[in-house]
Amino acid sequence: MLDSKPLRTPIGTEILIPPQLGILAHLISAEWNVVTTGSIRQHSLPLTSLVCRALDHLDPANPKNIREQVIEELHRYIDTDTILFFAPRDQAGGKLVKMQLEEWQPLIRWGTNAFWGVYARSAEKGIANFERQPWKTRNVLKNWMMT
Repeated sequence: MLDSKPLRTPIGTEILIPPQLGILAHLISAEWNVVTTGSIRQHSLPLTSLVCRALDHLDPANPKNIREQVIEELHRYIDTDTILFFAPRDQAGGKLVKMQLEEWQPLIRWGTNAFWGVYARSAEKGIANFERQPWKTRNVLKNWMMT
């Protein structure tokens, strides 16, 4: 709500932030709290602008829907942008990779459970050695993006 009126996107869609994204709602509110002029500029409200674009262009119910094209574009990067790099096991006497595993294993387990048992391959040979993600992983992530 802004001045007791619902916040709306440029095409009039009401912005409703779900409870699980409460931090986002708080940050959007903070953006609006610093608006000092009567003239609102998009660049001064980056999160509001991003949410508006997502609602106006990615929601299948809205006329400017580009959701399918965005999902296809994102899907192209699954192999290169879902990589987790671990330090070589012999670097720093193995201490660095041990710290990485301790820190990242809980997140990896969460991701595996959240995405129906699929996993993203990690790269242990260095940045230049990307591996294709398994087809099951690719398909599950694409289907998740489509929901």
